[in-house]
Amino acid sequence: MRVIDSISLPNRTFRFKRMHSTFFSLIFIGCICLVLDSYGQQQFYTRKSVPSEYVSVSNELKKQAFDMTKVLPAGYVQNGGADYTQFLQTAIDKQSIVLMPAFPVLINENGLKLRDNSILIFQRNSRILVKPNKRKDYVIISIIDVANVKVYYPNIVGDRNKHLSKIGEWGMGISIRGSKNISIIGGQINNCWGDGIYVGNDNGVTSEAVSISYTRISNNRRNGISITSGRNITLDNLYVSNTNGTAPQSGIDIEPNNPSDIIENIKVNGIVTENNAGDGISVILSGLVPKNMTRSGIKKDVQITIADHIDVKSKSGMRINGRLKNPNSNNMILNGSINVINPKWYGQSDPMIFGPSKEREKVMEWGFIPKINISNPMIYDKGGKIVDKDNSFVEKVRLKNKNLKINQ
Repeated sequence: MRVIDSISLPNRTFRFKRMHSTFFSLIFIGCICLVLDSYGQQQFYTRKSVPSEYVSVSNELKKQAFDMTKVLPAGYVQNGGADYTQFLQTAIDKQSIVLMPAFPVLINENGLKLRDNSILIFQRNSRILVKPNKRKDYVIISIIDVANVKVYYPNIVGDRNKHLSKIGEWGMGISIRGSKNISIIGGQINNCWGDGIYVGNDNGVTSEAVSISYTRISNNRRNGISITSGRNITLDNLYVSNTNGTAPQSGIDIEPNNPSDIIENIKVNGIVTENNAGDGISVILSGLVPKNMTRSGIKKDVQITIADHIDVKSKSGMRINGRLKNPNSNNMILNGSINVINPKWYGQSDPMIFGPSKEREKVMEWGFIPKINISNPMIYDKGGKIVDKDNSFVEKVRLKNKNLKINQ
């Protein structure tokens, strides 16, 4: 086995150096991330900044935007100590392009509801602080049953550390449901009671053409991002870390709730996941198969592409689960494919897990999980050394799963 001193990938570089640190810290300086972790290593990697074309566009939009401080009450405070939800919602309802105040604002559990053909822009010092509540479910920024919405640089701090009850897991930073042509660009979403971002359907209408890019998502309680139903969804150059609190605790969780959901053309590009209590990325497709498995002739097309995923020290780098074949299934088929290209997994207790949701040691039968293609997987131990050089671990996984193809 050889020690990897430097790994160069498009737009990101990892370097490993022995240290005598016994703690974990995360320091962001511009787009350079410095990690000192319990493995006694120093790791550098460069995350892409928001591209200049997005910055130029947002700067021009700011000139046209309505300044929402104009609707705040006289003598408004700038320390997040007063609830301004109703005031800000009034501006959103009346203006197509709105500019958040350049200071923290307190938003209650009713959240802010965006409308069709609208743009919400956060400034450098803009921040939403979620007012502590006891609701089991809430949404801070709702993008529901609308089209053509953009949010630039969202900065949301949830109430997980001050939540007033212990029930529920559905306090979302941003919820996109039943919506089309939605873009989330840059920013950070932290400390939510549930997910940082949720993408799904609403009243049977799935979300389409959703792009989430260059966003940092950390310390959310259930998942960093959940995708339960979507078509043409793109996640690009995100950093998702420290998800913990209630299952599944994944960085990114692609998990339909029922057979009517859609998982088509989901693209996950250049994602870094780190230190999530569950999986870096999980794909759980058992919800697409009826539980009684008696419906006949049902076919679902699934298409997921995950390229250049890097996971550092989550419980597992990736999990892909389906449902076991049953003699009563009567031709229930999941078509399509899950393509994983150039993944790199560092220091997980279980680098990759493939199997049925509740019986992971059994072989997945053809038709109850799409074809899985993995190209050039790289697995490293927590000391930065490449492991599985003889592919024994990969081969063991391959033998358990009939429809899994791995290309080294």
